[in-house]
Amino acid sequence: MPLIRMIPAAKISASCHVSNPPPPLEPVVVSGACVCTVTSGGGGAPSVGACWAAAGDASARTSTVTASEECFIDWQRFLTWDVAAALNRIRSHDPGPLDLEIEMQEEIVLNEWQIAEPVERHEEQQLVYPLSADGVVFDAVISKGIEGKAVQRQLEEYRQIKHRPPLYGLMHYAKCRLVVQPLTAFGEDGPEYLTISDESIDRAALLKALKFT
Repeated sequence: MPLIRMIPAAKISASCHVSNPPPPLEPVVVSGACVCTVTSGGGGAPSVGACWAAAGDASARTSTVTASEECFIDWQRFLTWDVAAALNRIRSHDPGPLDLEIEMQEEIVLNEWQIAEPVERHEEQQLVYPLSADGVVFDAVISKGIEGKAVQRQLEEYRQIKHRPPLYGLMHYAKCRLVVQPLTAFGEDGPEYLTISDESIDRAALLKALKFT
């Protein structure tokens, strides 16, 4: 098993991925919307995620990750959701007693959507924002705790404007409702990560919370 080399957190932005290949290769930090090329040492086509599945494999040792300064801008071709395919998955699904709520989770994109005033669920400590698109209503469920502050602030801003950017999120079915977890909005400048707060972090308080006694 290759050694895991730690990269100081101060050098890594909130929106990044770290490629940590086996030695002697060096870790690569891919941040923001920069273009990253992953090449398999086995001679196959560029791929993502499986290059170092086996540290002893020749292709794993010779695979490379290259991050460039070029920004990716062609997001529009990904901003679609195949509703017909989602319906087919529902119709063909055979439910069982051990199914989880997220059993039929979908990645969705809402291109023209509306947002209404949230409804509070006191017992669950949640806010539910009704989202609507193409005549379909979704429940965007946000925690009232600190972990939901960033998303709530963004959704409140979207309530005040008429033209909203495409919204990407994860959807599952719960109690005959379409429940959405909003993750990213795609504006003119690229993706805006709704769940990442721009507030400063109290590192001392964080370390204290992580200290087990």
